[in-house]
Amino acid sequence: MDLTGRENYDASKSLMKFLKPYKGQYIALSSPFLANMDRWGFLAGSMKNATDLINHNVNSWKDGTALTKWAFFIPNGCALDSFTHLIDAHMVN
Repeated sequence: MDLTGRENYDASKSLMKFLKPYKGQYIALSSPFLANMDRWGFLAGSMKNATDLINHNVNSWKDGTALTKWAFFIPNGCALDSFTHLIDAHMVN
């Protein structure tokens, strides 16, 4: 899970080679989704987002690396407490 921020998205994709081949998942909470929408507008930005994500995952499949997913969230104290408990219990690596 990538929490590093939009400015690091492209650089952090290079870490995918360390994830489990074919079964690994790279989840970015700092995807280029909104930046593309701001830059290109709704229709063109949507097409760019879809094209970028599909192309990246097709290339990942060819290379045997992890799939990329873009996630969005709204911070929630209860959820963060639950996640902290899972980490403390070594149920999440």
